[in-house]
Amino acid sequence: MIGNYWNSAYRNLMKRKKFSFINVFGLAIGMASALLILTYVTFEFSFDKMHTKYPHIYRVQSTFREGEVLTDNWASSSFGYGSAMRELKIIPESALCSNLNRL
Repeated sequence: MIGNYWNSAYRNLMKRKKFSFINVFGLAIGMASALLILTYVTFEFSFDKMHTKYPHIYRVQSTFREGEVLTDNWASSSFGYGSAMRELKIIPESALCSNLNRL
């Protein structure tokens, strides 16, 4: 029974070659795109999972405003943020902090 389906599909592919090429090419592009998106999402969700306490890891970002206008939005922060958060008890749950600097 399944052999008949394969046989029929093959005949239709050979009968309409251009239409079949467009369909198969579109399917290949769609599957490749879905695989790339899945790989990217998997990588983003697996970030910092090698640490034992990974649910407690956060990144402090800097957002600068002039009035109501957003002027700068940095994915990094200045040197004194960690010690200021600990000393001023801005975030009481912050136990440890570290700074990463590029060489």
